[in-house]
This record gives sequence, structure tokens and C-alpha cells, in this order.
Amino acid sequence: MPDIAPFIALAAGLGAVVAGHGAWRRRDVNRWPSAKGLTYRSDNGRFDGVPSFTSRQAAIAHADRTPPGTLLTIRHDPDNPEITQSGESRLPIGRLGLAAFLAAMSALALWLALP
Repeated sequence: MPDIAPFIALAAGLGAVVAGHGAWRRRDVNRWPSAKGLTYRSDNGRFDGVPSFTSRQAAIAHADRTPPGTLLTIRHDPDNPEITQSGESRLPIGRLGLAAFLAAMSALALWLALP
């Protein structure tokens, strides 16, 4: 029977790289120039994907966070101003935690695979 620990290490390592890359992209977005304004048009796209709501009430609650007339902070890609991110800059703690956990699991699996 083949030893499965190297495969677990590889899968966890790849997961750590993907999660770390997402956190790195968020860091770049946080450095984009920002502008404040009262009007913003969106196609409902987000940096991490389109939001999905389990109920109409959840969608309404999301929309109510920025009622008409609210001052918004918009970050825009300097190379392509049509790509934007709304809201203040934030640290992707969940993604960083996932990357650290997967890296630790990869190291543990490699250590267990040693003869």
C-alpha cells in the first residue's frame, strides 16, 4: 500500500499556495488609489466572487448597508479604472489563517512521511 502522507502534503501545500495568492491579491487591491463619492454603479461583481444570498431578507440587509446618499470609498485599479472594489481596505485574516493552517498540515504530513 502506498504511503499517502506525501500526497496529503502536496495537496495541503497547493492549497496553502492558492490561499496565500488570494491574500497577496487583496494586499495589492488595498494599495489601489481610492476615491469617495455618493454614486456607484455595479454589476454585482466582487473581488472574491458574486455574493450569494440564502434569502431575500439577507439580500435586502446587504443592500441596506449602503442606503442612497451614503458616502462610499471606492478603490480602482490604476491600469484599468473599470475594475473597482468598494469599501475600506481590509486584511484577509481568514485567508491568511487558511494558508498558515494548510502550510502547517503540509509540513506535518512531510514530517510523518520521513523514514
